[in-house]
Amino acid sequence: GSVQTGIHRVGRGFIDGLRPHVPGLEVWAPPGVTDPRVDRVVGRLTGKVQSLAWEQTTLPMKARTLPVLSLANTGPVLGTRNIMLVHDLAMRHNGEWFAKSMRAYSAVVGAAAKRADLILTVSEVIAAELVPAGLTGSRGPRPVAIHPAVDARFTLLAGHPKGGVVGEGGELGGG
Repeated sequence: GSVQTGIHRVGRGFIDGLRPHVPGLEVWAPPGVTDPRVDRVVGRLTGKVQSLAWEQTTLPMKARTLPVLSLANTGPVLGTRNIMLVHDLAMRHNGEWFAKSMRAYSAVVGAAAKRADLILTVSEVIAAELVPAGLTGSRGPRPVAIHPAVDARFTLLAGHPKGGVVGEGGELGGG
């Protein structure tokens, strides 16, 4: 499988949080994705480039008029009922930090965000950045900030010299 990032972990957290409240929620993925949250493997495309092609072709074709919630910064450009979670605009602000191959990905993110029914984002700061970039979704006028939260597996480190939180594995964050 591919490298899992913070974006993937946030998406998994939202899926876990939504499941008890959204009857019939299904997680679809292309072949090769081994996450236990996946309910249905759809299509035949595999690999890094193929996963973007899967998202842009197979997913909207199979979903037809079903709503599609995309939690990892992009979504189907040609889908009919899309909700996208945009985490940041780092590729637009600091393109030099990314491989040149990511420019096409950035263009897809922009096109999908302009056509999505609704744009969600992780903070009011990012919501404010999306507006002048024109990435507000087809129904605008402004993206909706939904805040990822720290769950019960984390504990505040009261009085710790670096502050922050500690996860179940003992890793320190914040500070």
